[in-house]
Amino acid sequence: MTLKLRDEKREAAIERIYSDLKRLLEEYASKESWIKVDGKPLLVIYIADQYSVKEWKYIREKLEKNHEFFLLGDTFDLNYLEVFDGLHIYTPVRYSKRGIPLEDIYLEVSKEIKEKNKLFAATVCPGYDDRRIRQPGIFIPREGGRYYIDCRKTSFKAGADWILITSWNEWLEGTEIESSLEYGYNYLYITKIYSRKFKES
Repeated sequence: MTLKLRDEKREAAIERIYSDLKRLLEEYASKESWIKVDGKPLLVIYIADQYSVKEWKYIREKLEKNHEFFLLGDTFDLNYLEVFDGLHIYTPVRYSKRGIPLEDIYLEVSKEIKEKNKLFAATVCPGYDDRRIRQPGIFIPREGGRYYIDCRKTSFKAGADWILITSWNEWLEGTEIESSLEYGYNYLYITKIYSRKFKES
């Protein structure tokens, strides 16, 4: 009985994802302001691996009956390339916290993704500090902008197709790059410089 109820909830959640994405595509994604990839509306899925490849395949096939779109998933599980057009992760701090060099991760993942002719979006971050809202929390120091710059350089080395920034204003997790009393415009200047370098490359 419990297993059946769990399965029913799971199926209901999958149908809800489908209906939500369908609504986005029908009501908003056709607007000029919506990001498009080769003319297709971009859909970015957070924590994509909370659902299986098989479940996403079901959602995608159902949506594709009436819509075109570009699907970017938040996971480095390469099995998801079967159904997603590209992969990224929301933040790289999970690797920094464990002492894993980001360069090693990005180079390996980028190579695998590109071999399958899919898109690799590298995420950059200025640092991380959620100790005011979580205990014990995670602290990745900004090092005066060095962590952010190193993330940028690593993304270049990995041949990232896109660079995503986490975040503009996630103050509670200490990843904001918008101007502040604490940092002034420093992170906007760094963003400007390295965005130009990325476009030139």
